[in-house]
Amino acid sequence: MLIMRRLLIILLVIFILFAASVSMVVLAARTQPVSDHLALLHLNQCAPPCWLGIKPGQIARPGVVEAALKSAYPAPIYAIVR
Repeated sequence: MLIMRRLLIILLVIFILFAASVSMVVLAARTQPVSDHLALLHLNQCAPPCWLGIKPGQIARPGVVEAALKSAYPAPIYAIVR
């Protein structure tokens, strides 16, 4: 019975250390600035799952979508296929 209790205490300590380590990594990652590559995606303009004012599942006129893409990405790094 004593061995089981020691094993349980050791496992509990390991679990607490692991949880604390993961929490510290997540906290440190959230304090980092957004990278330039991620900023190019314009993910902060509206709440997910919205992107550039385009909401999945809703019908948008093609002109609205093209205008949103052209305002976010003035240089054509994309192709609009109809």
